[in-house]
Amino acid sequence: MKLYIKFGFILLQLIMLIINSPIINAAGESPQIPPSPATAIFVINNAGSQYDQFIPTIKDNLTSSLTQKGFSIVRTENAILPAGLPDSNENKITNVEAEASLNRLAEALNARLLIVSTINSVTHDENTFDGRGTSYNVVKTTAIDNVRINIQVYDIGTTKSVYGDSVSTSLRTPVYGSSESNTILINLFHEATVKIADNVSSKVDSINANASKSSDKVSFTVAANIPSVDVFIDGMVVGSAGNETELQTTPGIHQLKLGKDFIKSWEKTVNITDNAKYSVTLELSKEGLDRYQSIQKFNLAMKAGEALIDIAKEQSKAHAK
Repeated sequence: MKLYIKFGFILLQLIMLIINSPIINAAGESPQIPPSPATAIFVINNAGSQYDQFIPTIKDNLTSSLTQKGFSIVRTENAILPAGLPDSNENKITNVEAEASLNRLAEALNARLLIVSTINSVTHDENTFDGRGTSYNVVKTTAIDNVRINIQVYDIGTTKSVYGDSVSTSLRTPVYGSSESNTILINLFHEATVKIADNVSSKVDSINANASKSSDKVSFTVAANIPSVDVFIDGMVVGSAGNETELQTTPGIHQLKLGKDFIKSWEKTVNITDNAKYSVTLELSKEGLDRYQSIQKFNLAMKAGEALIDIAKEQSKAHAK
């Protein structure tokens, strides 16, 4: 009898183990996070210089939150944010110079996505309730602090915006002698960055779908009237050009520049496509013109000297005869 009881107990344990094993495995599995391209984060403050002190906190919070969501964040400490990026009134790039700057930033950071978080507004309002003469018989002041942060996600391979959003957080607190507390703002900024990270991570599939999938290069041709001039794409030398020289770069908005010693630099923002052709007429710089004139004077002097020598030779022959 004891043997049957013991065997039944072991059998019951085996059954429970079999039943619970899928639950254990399911609980132990980590959620599958879609891979996200390397991402750079910048924070802009348009709410007033008094809030500059919160920029590192916002960036750290956003970096931490997005890292937990599976994003690969690149270091941007030494990078300079290009001018013309989003401000509080307009959440998109409006000029091609800024778009070209994004490409230069991409080269510097080796990142694919750029997240620009903008402190749009910070407000602090106080309301006083005068309860004297009522059943409350108190004077109570409360403050409502509100923070609004805009965010824009750019694919810096194509300079296109692939996601934009705006979040706000607020908190009502009693006022005891102090009209504003940094602790309250730190908490509000933290809550806002958590919301941003949640929103961005929930859109990672569409962000990846909208972000360009390829960095294939296209061929383009540069022709210049002066041989062996350096060709720059977004500030980097990609080759030298003369007559119909073929070069390669990624398609899209770029800053194309041609330059050489003693030559006036030529620079233009262009949209480079496959088989695009650019014909450039270059001119001498002031230093180049001075040098050219100096060389011309030297050549004239040399020719004049040669002519005098020839005259002297002819005279010598005449005297000899």
